[in-house]
Amino acid sequence: MKSHDLLVDPNEDTLSFFADYMSYHINPRQINTYLSGIVQQLEPYFPNIREARNSRLVKRTLQGCKRMKGTAVVRKQALTLNDLTTVENH
Repeated sequence: MKSHDLLVDPNEDTLSFFADYMSYHINPRQINTYLSGIVQQLEPYFPNIREARNSRLVKRTLQGCKRMKGTAVVRKQALTLNDLTTVENH
């Protein structure tokens, strides 16, 4: 991380920067999953990473990313009785 002058130790700042960076590349709703995986993998080496992940800064950064770069959830229409009848008759 020499190019960004960041510490190798994962702290609140680095996790917050990671969340912001990733929100430009993937849907911000998925960043929680990424961070959970990172915490699980790094916890044996950095025992305080879970505290950094649950910090107010990281949570607020994730909220901001969802507001600024998030997209609306698109859901399919529910099946109607007519749809179910068509399937049953087929």
